[in-house]
This record gives sequence, structure tokens and C-alpha cells, in this order.
Amino acid sequence: MADSILALLWTGSAYNSLAGLLEPVLQEMAAVGRRVVRFNADGPDWPRRLIDLRQREPFEFALTRAGIGVELKLPNQDLLWEAANIPLFNWNCDHPCYFPSRHAVRSRHILHGYVFPDHARYNLRHLNPNGMTFAVHIGMPPRSLFPAAPRPISQRNGRIIFSKSGHDSNAIEAEWRNRPPLLRDILLHAAEELFHRSTADFVPALQRIAEPQGLLL
Repeated sequence: MADSILALLWTGSAYNSLAGLLEPVLQEMAAVGRRVVRFNADGPDWPRRLIDLRQREPFEFALTRAGIGVELKLPNQDLLWEAANIPLFNWNCDHPCYFPSRHAVRSRHILHGYVFPDHARYNLRHLNPNGMTFAVHIGMPPRSLFPAAPRPISQRNGRIIFSKSGHDSNAIEAEWRNRPPLLRDILLHAAEELFHRSTADFVPALQRIAEPQGLLL
């Protein structure tokens, strides 16, 4: 069916977060009459299964998270999405520095989108594969549910919780101190400056601190 939507799901992410974040969007599409085909990108043969699926069934467009399937090519090295004439929206929670090749695929059939606007701006400024990116935020609970948030900086405890990885921020800082002096000093200087700043400030601050040291990021 030409009005079918293909969704690429990958269950290998932490607590299946990628599929979980995509599911509400798929439910909304189904509610307005779109037929949603969920494809599990699991196992060593999933690229072949996906190629077989697109040969059997036409799709209006496809959705993926975190670049899953973006770089997939046919045996003749043609990009799958171009050969099938299927637009693919690559929706990312991660910064373009994470698996950068997935954020830089240049094709008129691939649209790169981000949950966070500063990630979209970074892609457009530093990678710019297609001349545009999209900032598509996931719906968040209303602020009224959290009357005490955000707390004033003076009342915050300054802690970072890595809920996905469980990493210890003290261990991360200790690892930084074992880096070569140039990288160590840049990281510690930036960490001090960015203590009360947002993630959107990280890249410009690192670039400004590193450039006088002869390192251009």
C-alpha cells in the first residue's frame, strides 16, 4: 500500500529507548489512518530482510532513530532509500558527534532531524549533508506537573546522573586527568566554565578554549 509507513526499530539500545520513543509517533500516525509496518532491525540478516521487504511492498516514507539503516546499500552499492525511492527521516536523540557518519549521509531521500535544536544547528554548521536539518522535539509533560522545577542555581546540588550508562562522574574526571596535558587542561577548563551552562554551550566553549592551544575542533 502506497500510504504505508515503514518504521525501523532496534532493540539493542539501553532499556529499548529508541523503539520506545518512536512508538508514540507511530501510534499517532496509525490514528490518522496510516498503515504502520514495524521492522525489527535485529540479527545479522536484518539488512537482507529489509531489502526483501521493500521489494515486496511500497512505502510512502520511512522513519528511523539514531541513524539505524541510514547507510544501508544494495549489492550494487546504491543507497537503499534512493533505489527504492523512499524518503527516510533519520530522527536523532544523540549529538552528531556520536556515529558522525550516520549524520552526514548526503542524499535527497534522507532528512536528518534532531530532538534538540542545538544538535540540528551543529549538523547544519559542521556537516551540512543536505542543506537543511530539522528540530522535532518529543512532547514533554507540562511544567505544571513539576512546580518546584527548575530550581535556582543556588539550590541545585551540582550533580550529574548518568541514568543510561550508570557512569560515575568522579571516575570520568579522574580519567580526564590521565589524558595528555593539552587535552587534560582543555577538558578541565571547559568543565569549570560549563558547570552552570546548558549543553548547547558545550561545543562553542570547547572550541574557544582549544583554539589558542592550536587545536581546532
